[in-house]
Amino acid sequence: MAGFVVEEADRLSRTVARYLDFARAAGAGDAPAVDENGDAAAALESTLDLLEGEMQARRVTLRRGPRPAAAPVALDNESLKQLYLNLILNALDAMPRGGHLGVEAVERAGRFEVRIADDGEGIPAETLRRLGRPFFTTKASGSGLGLFLARRLARMARGDLKIQSEAGRGTTCVVRFPRRDARGGA
Repeated sequence: MAGFVVEEADRLSRTVARYLDFARAAGAGDAPAVDENGDAAAALESTLDLLEGEMQARRVTLRRGPRPAAAPVALDNESLKQLYLNLILNALDAMPRGGHLGVEAVERAGRFEVRIADDGEGIPAETLRRLGRPFFTTKASGSGLGLFLARRLARMARGDLKIQSEAGRGTTCVVRFPRRDARGGA
């Protein structure tokens, strides 16, 4: 357990540094360099395992859908975990009285698609249009960088992040990554 705590503290320290790097580069179009040898499926499972206790504490039932055995993408596992953490923690925040979170990963036409769907409060159309802009937040204590960072990380892997939502009907985030070939390219 102590090793786990140290590992997560180190990861959080690196995450803070990454947020600062991304915030500095927000207007410049730059992005910090990352390792391009990640596994989107393994990183997703690791993130879900990490958040299992948090979901139980918030009375959220996790429904794990299918996932490929491996999903090689052009982004490191730490960055993938950060992307998933941002999306899943937002989903948990949208369900203050508990609810259901569905997570699946599938491969379609050479791309990995990770779908994270909650049955929370949903997002009004006007707010949905502004999501992902640096420093825009609807949370009292949020930084407004979580979705911005998630979208930048997806793009760094030559992928994309789409958010579909309707007030009162929940939110679905879909991240698509191209498969990394054996040479390391996407």
